Amino acid sequence: MRIARGLGQVDAELTNLLWELLVPFVEKFRESFIREGFVSFDGLLMRARNLVRDRPHVREELKRQFRAILIDEFQDTDPIQYEILLYLAEKTDRSAKEWRNVKLNPGKIFVVGDPKQSIYAFRRADIEAYLEVVEKLIKAQDGMECRLTTNFRSHADILDVVNGVFECLIQPRDGVQPPYIAINPAPHRTSAGAPNIAPLPKVMVRKIVADDDDMSAEKARRIEGESLARWLKDEIIERAAILNSSGEQVRAQPKDIAILFRKLTDIHDYLEPFRRNGIRYVVEGERHFYAAKEIIDAVNLFRAIENPYDRLALVGVLRSPLGGLTDQTIYELHREHLLDYREVKRLKNKAFPTTVAELYQKLAKLHEETPKLPVGAAVSHIFASLPLKALAACTFTVNRQWRI
Repeated sequence: MRIARGLGQVDAELTNLLWELLVPFVEKFRESFIREGFVSFDGLLMRARNLVRDRPHVREELKRQFRAILIDEFQDTDPIQYEILLYLAEKTDRSAKEWRNVKLNPGKIFVVGDPKQSIYAFRRADIEAYLEVVEKLIKAQDGMECRLTTNFRSHADILDVVNGVFECLIQPRDGVQPPYIAINPAPHRTSAGAPNIAPLPKVMVRKIVADDDDMSAEKARRIEGESLARWLKDEIIERAAILNSSGEQVRAQPKDIAILFRKLTDIHDYLEPFRRNGIRYVVEGERHFYAAKEIIDAVNLFRAIENPYDRLALVGVLRSPLGGLTDQTIYELHREHLLDYREVKRLKNKAFPTTVAELYQKLAKLHEETPKLPVGAAVSHIFASLPLKALAACTFTVNRQWRI
């Protein structure tokens, strides 16, 4: 809607033309989507919202069922979800047609949220809608605001840095960003140092300076890696102290140190200095796990077994080593309206490989059997019924780990 308003300001005639072209396509697509038995998550939300908005008797019944409503992580809540919950928090015997006109039942709705933590656009979350609900609806109807500013996790020195940085970065903007509220440390967060061991600073900002006007990114990484390795060895591993699980201060070891990288592409620029300085390390890089072919194939299989209407998942299964079909054969199945493993009887009368009918029979059987089992037992049953482990063993997957 915000994009449409922007287009309207630029060229209203073009916007109207786009609307005339796109709306029929969207309506036809949605009808086809529903006819195939699919409803998206957003579609479920819209139908739930329309139900409580447009059916007063349903809204009244739900309002009687729920005496109190608590919404956590309110800053990341979908605006459609706002509407549903606000309708359910409405006073009895009222039925506002629009959520902004809802008269709230005092004390019925309780929200917990922090705009500083907002993941903008997370599941269509909208910080502007959040502020509108809080300021113009809840607080405007005598809602009470309680600010929780005590941080029980972090030391005072860390919070001093956080407040000092973000008080400058987070500036209030009407409808976009509320003012920054400083975070206070919990009392008694200091601890006495142990003799002969240097206490580890709570926060330290290190600036690495190189006397080179023509500094490339690659050279900067190498310099940073060398500096980091020397600092870890000389200042942390050999001198610093940390608290162990018993609350005692002990000398730091490599296993007590975690280094976070934005990416692992150039990790060697840091690992080589670690090796030369005798710093033991382990690099964990599991980010490619769900992109591995055998994992994608397994997910497609589970989706196809659970939902026989998921033709995309079935095509993935048929193209995988489990199905072993060519794109041409899959296309022929589509032309014969046989991209459905429940059509196994009709498939036997067609000129397709016998392996297709065998796979369809197994998928149909698993579709009937797995809903009756717990999740763990269902997964085990699928693995026992199909040669997934053997096929996965034939796939080479690189596990990005380095150790010394």
